[in-house]
Amino acid sequence: REIIAIFGDGFEVRSVQGLQVFLPPANLTDVYSVLRPLFVPLEVVEGRLSTHKPVNSWGHHTILTLRRR
Repeated sequence: REIIAIFGDGFEVRSVQGLQVFLPPANLTDVYSVLRPLFVPLEVVEGRLSTHKPVNSWGHHTILTLRRR
């Protein structure tokens, strides 16, 4: 909400996607690469849920897609 407020009324939110909601953060890529087979089901879950509320705001990172009004 804070980031969206920075853009003000000149933009509308098109989509919000959470990244690394169910997967480990980028600083654990070594662990992730070794244990990747264990994370495959979580990749599927994240792919399906990361754009839906409230999961889209839970991520370690967030992608906001805005459109100029």
